[in-house]
Amino acid sequence: MLRALLCMAVPVLTLLISYDAVLRLRKRLNMTKDLYRTADKMLAMLKYRSADVYEMCDVCFDSVKSFDAAAFKSIHDNFSDEWQKACRQTVCELECDAYSAFEGIADYLGMYDLESQTKRLEYTCEQLQKSCQRCESELAKKKKLYLCMGAFAGIIICMIVI
Repeated sequence: MLRALLCMAVPVLTLLISYDAVLRLRKRLNMTKDLYRTADKMLAMLKYRSADVYEMCDVCFDSVKSFDAAAFKSIHDNFSDEWQKACRQTVCELECDAYSAFEGIADYLGMYDLESQTKRLEYTCEQLQKSCQRCESELAKKKKLYLCMGAFAGIIICMIVI
């Protein structure tokens, strides 16, 4: 009886562990996509409305769903320091390139002329888009691998127990 229960529980458990790894990859992909959309909105607001950085933070982070953007919306005082603090609190799970590109916004937004800001923000958008593409390809590769290996490992463990 115990062996039968163990034989059912172990494959399910290994499959759930594998599925959790896939969910973490998917969360990172969704977060990167949200940050790309946000940076793109910031670029549009900068080009067409000449909005200040605090207004951009308030407006552009409204539609973010993959993480809590309250830290970005509450930036009202020292933009550079608060932006970096908000990045450390909320988007630290990103891959290094995407994180450094997004955190780097604090270095130039609101500090240089409009043309320099738009060029650097366009570059940041390109970096985030490339990161999205890398995450999508990584998710596609690892999704099948993790789920197959999770089920296979569970069956092997059951065969060893029996």
